[in-house]
Amino acid sequence: MMTNKQIEQIERYLEGQLSAKELRQFEEELSNDKFLAQEVEAHQKLRKGFDKYAKSKQLKSMLNEFHEEMAAQSKVKPSSLNFSIKLFQKKYLPTIAVAASVALIAVLSTVFTLDYIKTLEGKQYSRVQQLARELNQTKLSINDLKNTIKAQENQHSRVQKSGGTCFVISSDGYLITNYHVVKKTNQHLEGMADSLVIESMTNAQHRYRIEMIYGNKDKDIAILKISDSNFTGFGKLPYTLEKNIADLGEEVFTLAYPKDDIVYSEGTVSSKTGFDSDTTEYQVSIPVNRGNSGSPVFNSKGNIIGVITKKDKDSEGVAFALKTKELFKILEEVHPDSLKIPIVLPKSNKLAGVKRPQQIKKLQDYIFQVKVY
Repeated sequence: MMTNKQIEQIERYLEGQLSAKELRQFEEELSNDKFLAQEVEAHQKLRKGFDKYAKSKQLKSMLNEFHEEMAAQSKVKPSSLNFSIKLFQKKYLPTIAVAASVALIAVLSTVFTLDYIKTLEGKQYSRVQQLARELNQTKLSINDLKNTIKAQENQHSRVQKSGGTCFVISSDGYLITNYHVVKKTNQHLEGMADSLVIESMTNAQHRYRIEMIYGNKDKDIAILKISDSNFTGFGKLPYTLEKNIADLGEEVFTLAYPKDDIVYSEGTVSSKTGFDSDTTEYQVSIPVNRGNSGSPVFNSKGNIIGVITKKDKDSEGVAFALKTKELFKILEEVHPDSLKIPIVLPKSNKLAGVKRPQQIKKLQDYIFQVKVY
């Protein structure tokens, strides 16, 4: 439950009233407190809804004012009639000329006045039409906001069928996970984005719809692509896919989502072959659980050497990971014409020599939880 003080601080933050020191402290709390970040996001949506509602009320008020203005101006009487009467009273011209002048002026004044009123009414009608369109657009925007909120509520209320971990391999939104994690949605590739999402628990803003663009059942690898229109890219990745084979006894670690929080596990390469001496896999001494499927295996430099595919059911703390050299082969199987954007792999490492806690802080932004509904 948020306190009044916390709510007041959120409002000051959204209105830009925090001092530089307060702003730094609050943004640090946002990055560390998932619940606070969600509350800020909810306040932003609520404020936007109120702003749109206020705008619609203002438009309605303007419509009423224009109607009153039009009604008042429609009562304007021609002023030229008084002038005609005065001419008639002075009698400087013969009676017939005066009568003709009065008739002519009256006719011209009537025509001019009617034309003026008609023009004025036309302008007012155009303004009323424009305001009506703006009011209708505001109503549509409010309805869109309601539908978005309802869709998000429905998304959270749906039953999650399965899940796992995936990681970024390209700044353009390509990711890798296990085929068995997403196979339940593989009956038809069309429409998968409605039932397959990824989410970063370290960043409340990173939740995207995705689709599977390629799957290799034998190697248990699936290539995913973010399909959300609001996705703008990951920027330059700080790691690469290791081309060299890892050494026996080499220290390795994983970042995964066996639960709703990201989990760090470490171990070593205990064998250069995997299950049943499979040469395409490593055996690693890392404890894994449900949800670790699809997680990357990093070496001490922060480069990816493999992908967790399964665990040894007979041995505790033993798992198997597909080697990156096999991952390269799978990526080559994807036909370029089937991709809207080519898969461009990262080429440089920025984590070598960096202490492990700092490596993790950099890497966790590129590890996502896969949720299948």
